[in-house]
Amino acid sequence: MAILSKFVPDDAHYLELGRIAAGSALLDGICETLLGTLVGGVDDRDAQDRVRLLTQGQQTSNLTDWLKRLASEGGGHALDLKTWATGVRSVAEERNRVVHAVWLMKLGEHHVGMKRRAKTGTTWEFVTLEHLSTIVKTQDDLVVRGLALADALGADPSA
Repeated sequence: MAILSKFVPDDAHYLELGRIAAGSALLDGICETLLGTLVGGVDDRDAQDRVRLLTQGQQTSNLTDWLKRLASEGGGHALDLKTWATGVRSVAEERNRVVHAVWLMKLGEHHVGMKRRAKTGTTWEFVTLEHLSTIVKTQDDLVVRGLALADALGADPSA
């Protein structure tokens, strides 16, 4: 059993990974709200609901690609929508790299090792708790900006 304990991140890492997962879900929900507003319009709740039915469960990359394509429907907010969607996609890729596509190993007191297979062989990277916290901070900033965009477009994020 002592060998297995070397492959388990500590509670602080799990907490940050949980925050990253929660932040990702929140960003996806904001994407869905923005798409519903852009396609369905501010006043057509039924159309917004139908759009959300189609977007729920979609990959973040799909949601952000659709937002970029539909950004022109946001009037004066088109550039902000595109920039925001690009940021969401970027942090989602980093999330995938850290959460989904790596093996986590406790190496020392403060690092989590990430084993990546490259064409040239296996490489090791080290992701500190601070790196995970940076992802959370980036997500938090994107949530605030996304909610501001939704508000500017007249969307109802609680819908």
